[in-house]
Amino acid sequence: MGKNNEGFAHIVSNRNQICAHMITNQNKLQQDKHVTWRGGRGHTR
Repeated sequence: MGKNNEGFAHIVSNRNQICAHMITNQNKLQQDKHVTWRGGRGHTR
């Protein structure tokens, strides 16, 4: 849960890297959700 706060702080601090941070955060979130949702049943292609 602390990672989210850090990400937000970083975004607020570095407005130039908002896009990069957003993309990275979304990618990580999507991957995490996929792995957690599917329980890693081999749906990580």
